[in-house]
Amino acid sequence: MRMDTVAVYGSRCHNGDVSGLGRFLRVLEERMSHVFIHGKLAGSLAGLGVPVPDGVEVVDDFPPEARVAISIGGDGTFLRTVQWIGSAGTPVVGVNTGHLGFLSTFSLDETDRLVEMLLDGSGSVETRMMLRVSGCDVPTWPFAVNDVAVVKSMSTNMVTARTFVDGKFLADYMGDGIVVATATGSTAYNLSVGGPILEPSMRSMVLSPVAPHSLTMRPLVLGGSSKVEMQIFCRAEECSVALDGRFFTLRCRDPREKDTVAFEPDLVISAAPFALTVLRRPDSDFASIIRDKLLWGRR
Repeated sequence: MRMDTVAVYGSRCHNGDVSGLGRFLRVLEERMSHVFIHGKLAGSLAGLGVPVPDGVEVVDDFPPEARVAISIGGDGTFLRTVQWIGSAGTPVVGVNTGHLGFLSTFSLDETDRLVEMLLDGSGSVETRMMLRVSGCDVPTWPFAVNDVAVVKSMSTNMVTARTFVDGKFLADYMGDGIVVATATGSTAYNLSVGGPILEPSMRSMVLSPVAPHSLTMRPLVLGGSSKVEMQIFCRAEECSVALDGRFFTLRCRDPREKDTVAFEPDLVISAAPFALTVLRRPDSDFASIIRDKLLWGRR
């Protein structure tokens, strides 16, 4: 499908990419039917002396007529682009100006190649499962592409996450916290705490303990239709919950009541009612991505 109406998002710019960013926008204006740019990115470019072409429309809300969203930045910017799109289901393609770039597969040097892919419809489209958090008052967008993490506060007190899966008691995860990740997020926080890498299109979630108090606690892969419920205990009054790095505080229960209190979940984590659509270059594949990004096989 020809994707000639695009919306460009980016929360920040790097000085070393100023000329590439300017050329990128000019090429889009010349070859696309309509180009939108998020106001925050337009303001950042203006501060760097890069004018937004006259034919590019500055917007704050995501334009529903856009056929593809282009994220300029690193993986963090990609995640914020997804939040900008919301439940629209519009494909996202990433142009990496950050570091690792698991989600963003193009560079600014490949502007012409990206435009050709959009115009001839040759890109590879992947559907990715997302997570939703409920059961408490979430003061942020309650969805995550990568993971939901429950971690202890600045104190040294251990967190206990009493965890049920589909209504059945699983375990009390005791330690610094627990990460619930999607297959997409398996190469993010989940990987750093020793969780497995999953093929990103899998409808699965991974439970990985963070610095577990018991050596018997190991990561667990669940089906995408699973519902994970948690009750959080800690001697500290609060712990932190992060959705793709967006933090909020959750009041903890007194651990002295752990064996007497009835189970009422403080957090419920399940699949989101909508998915993320990722647009990749046609020559991109999972094996080459992890080989190149994680340097597999190199000595």
